[in-house]
Amino acid sequence: RHTAFAASGVIKDVNRGGYMKFLQWDTKVLRFFCVWDDRQSMYGDQRKFVLRFYLADDTLDLVEEKLPNSGRRQGDFLKR
Repeated sequence: RHTAFAASGVIKDVNRGGYMKFLQWDTKVLRFFCVWDDRQSMYGDQRKFVLRFYLADDTLDLVEEKLPNSGRRQGDFLKR
């Protein structure tokens, strides 16, 4: 009966590829340590970041390493 409704277009097929990918890669994250070298500009310096790529939904975030008394707003640079 479900196939008859799906064939008639009343019920749309669910994209199970995304769901299966989520179940397979849910807790897997690729982590990269990055450096933004801006020392050639005036008052530039090196800033350290952590880039995380989430395999479950192909998103990423970029977080700056927190340094005390740097005078910059640190933390989330690019949110997921």
